[in-house]
Amino acid sequence: MARNDRWGRTYESFGEKPELSTQMASIITGLQGSSLNGPASVMATAKHYVGDGGTTNGTDQGNTQLTEAELRSIHLPPFQEAIRRNVGSVMISYSSWNGVKMHGQQYLITTVLKGELGFSGFVVSDWNGIDQIDGQPGFTATEVRTAINAGIDMVMVPTDWRNFISLLRTEVQAGRVSMARIDDANRRILTKKIELGLFERPLTDRTYTSTVGNAAHRSLARQAVQKSQVLLKNAGNVLPLATANNRIFVAGKSADNIGYSSGGWTISWQGGSGNITPGTSILQGIRNTAAPSTVVTYNQTGAGIDSSYRAAIAVVGETPYAEGAGDRPGAMGLDTADLNTINTLRASGVPVVVVLVSGRPLDIASQLPNWNALLAAWLPGTEGQGVADVLFNVAPPTGKLPMLWMSSVSQQPINDGDGKVPLFPYGFGLSYGTTTPPSAFTVIQAESHNTQSGTQLETTTDAGGGQNVGFITPGDWLSYNLAFGATSPANVVTRIASGAAVSGTIQYRLDSTTGPIIASVPVSNTGGWQVWTSATATLSGVATGNHLVYLTFTGTGGDFVNINWFQFQAGTGTPNAYSVRQAESFSSQSGIQTQTTTDTGGGQNVGWIAPGDWIAYSNVDFGSPTALSVLTRIASGATTSGTIQYRLDSATGPIIASVPVSNTGGWQAWTTATTNLSGTATSVHTVYLTFTGTGGDFVNINWLQFQR
Repeated sequence: MARNDRWGRTYESFGEKPELSTQMASIITGLQGSSLNGPASVMATAKHYVGDGGTTNGTDQGNTQLTEAELRSIHLPPFQEAIRRNVGSVMISYSSWNGVKMHGQQYLITTVLKGELGFSGFVVSDWNGIDQIDGQPGFTATEVRTAINAGIDMVMVPTDWRNFISLLRTEVQAGRVSMARIDDANRRILTKKIELGLFERPLTDRTYTSTVGNAAHRSLARQAVQKSQVLLKNAGNVLPLATANNRIFVAGKSADNIGYSSGGWTISWQGGSGNITPGTSILQGIRNTAAPSTVVTYNQTGAGIDSSYRAAIAVVGETPYAEGAGDRPGAMGLDTADLNTINTLRASGVPVVVVLVSGRPLDIASQLPNWNALLAAWLPGTEGQGVADVLFNVAPPTGKLPMLWMSSVSQQPINDGDGKVPLFPYGFGLSYGTTTPPSAFTVIQAESHNTQSGTQLETTTDAGGGQNVGFITPGDWLSYNLAFGATSPANVVTRIASGAAVSGTIQYRLDSTTGPIIASVPVSNTGGWQVWTSATATLSGVATGNHLVYLTFTGTGGDFVNINWFQFQAGTGTPNAYSVRQAESFSSQSGIQTQTTTDTGGGQNVGWIAPGDWIAYSNVDFGSPTALSVLTRIASGATTSGTIQYRLDSATGPIIASVPVSNTGGWQAWTTATTNLSGTATSVHTVYLTFTGTGGDFVNINWLQFQR
């Protein structure tokens, strides 16, 4: 799990949550097949054991500082699933756990992995990994002895292998490494070689060689690219692009560069630039998709664009890296060349679509208000056609974020359930025809308005730079589409400046310029038009759900205020765990579906719930003291029974409540089950509902509510 986006191997992970990585362990079955002896089977390796994505500051090969309970709950579950799927080998991580290198961790390798988890394959070191045990260059007899006794069976020694053999032989002859340990290692390695049939067929079966990279393979890779695209912003539905009778300008260093699209570990260790391998660049994919009546113009820096174009696509992002070369201890934003390219496109007045080619989320929150659309393309590799397919809606955007997207690099590390407010939450991803408004509780840049009347933009000298809205006079207005959620805010903070001789008032209204006023902010001279102050106003009305928020302006004179940003704030009242939580408002899930409910209040319920499924709700605030009970609104038409388990922070986390379920008289025959908590729940957690039983679908859930 990549728990800090600064880590240079973030893109090698499946995401930040153990549940997702555990699900993705199904790749092991795809690689190994039903038998390692199969003609198309290859042995899989689960790596890197364990905790390499959890190091302090995201430092590659660094130190993972966690309690054993934290290590087990976050980093161990995917390895448990890998072992359940009979993975052939496990590779040890370069990293340390609480200061001790994993290559010397006998407890975690032998006691936990081989003993407790029952791993019967072989354990392999990483490249020259044993040489890092004492932190000094050149491995020693002590390092060899420590690694082998820790439980490593196969050792990668790329150059000094003669010395390794000599040292190991000496350690065995001296009795410091037992023959039983050597026999165990050989038995594990030889067992897998026998299962692979290497003694009968020692050479590679080359009958498959001609199929590598064939049309069928590229088609499948293109589908993978299509499905991995995540649409993060689509203001004004600028996407999808029309294929015919269009004028499209494409810019950016990554538009026509397969090397940049592929990232590290491609052809060479750190990757490269240019057409390093056959494939289709994103630019070529755009040209392939556009009809003959559409003009597609490309210039890497954006030079030559004018207002005659209907859309501008900036394909920008990271350049290739692998391992430690990709660590980002400092800034994590776009480089100057990328920002200049985007600004050149913006200056034309043409809607700008940013296609972000990167191995992780980047720090783009301050630039995002200036972009009309944002598509996270990740590292699409050789099949840039898949990116173009989504831009033109040949394939719809269906991808969801496998990790939170930071609001600022200062938030790192940021993970689901830690209470930090992201730019985009875990599992977020838009589709065409739908837009998800930003949270009212995040900083809303004033210039990101949907519509306006009478105002203008200007460059600001306030902290963070960018633009502010200015030239605001009584009668002007701004509108923003915002999501408040289930709990109304208590305050709104407005960043204002004024050099006016007159005063006025900012009114926050819901849904129209004459809608109900929920807050009023009086404004007077702050000392200058760029002398900024934050004004906090208490809400006089309630705002929940999604609304168009209008800022209207009253007064008796002319221009009286500049606005840089605003942010609604939650109160210090009842924590949200004690409000009714609709079951369909989950942050992630496995195996379930939603359906229309006939229960009081209508809406949807979660259904088709079977044993092994789970539902997660992030950022559940219990406050203090602990919750005492939980209400669960359930219905069942099943002939079998089961149990709903409430757990904290993972699908295998501590159980705090168990709700037995039996037939209620029908799938829409609703009853409220009250269950006392068996564990403590305070502060903020991700709450998981897991389901156990012996049959199939056994319960529907409409809502839940904790009590104290």
